[in-house]
Amino acid sequence: TNLYAIWKEDIHIVFDANGGTGEMDDVYLPYGSGSKRLPLNTFIRENYEFIGWSRDPNSSRGELADGNPFGESATLYAIWKRYHKVVFDANGGEGEMDPQYIKSDTSAHLNRSTFTREGYIQLGWAGIKTNTSAIYSDGGSFYAASKKPNETTLYAIWTKPYNILTT
Repeated sequence: TNLYAIWKEDIHIVFDANGGTGEMDDVYLPYGSGSKRLPLNTFIRENYEFIGWSRDPNSSRGELADGNPFGESATLYAIWKRYHKVVFDANGGEGEMDPQYIKSDTSAHLNRSTFTREGYIQLGWAGIKTNTSAIYSDGGSFYAASKKPNETTLYAIWTKPYNILTT
């Protein structure tokens, strides 16, 4: 009778930042040792939120979360959800404002306007350029709905000041 060695591969888990940056050590487990809890993600991606791990780099949802038990060889890709981007338009005013990124499905205070327009005061913001009234106040609360496209342009709404005369 001949005896033959049967080799089994150890488990090797590789973590891919999938558009993010940083380093994570691979995880090695001896064959037959069962599963191990996934380490916490240390990758970062500007203006994105980490939502989990997937074997598919194009997945829109993370099938595995940090700390989930996992025990097979695989490359796990970080899955990211883009923050909602709010773009500010001076709408006839002057100046520039950087976009604001808000975690999707949450509310946040809008950045204060730095736009100016000679002879006008800013009432606030609206999602339609031709509005004559503001939907959002300057620095007011904005709900970043999870939708596509994941970007909203807010237009500065201006009015001429008026004087009240008393007699």
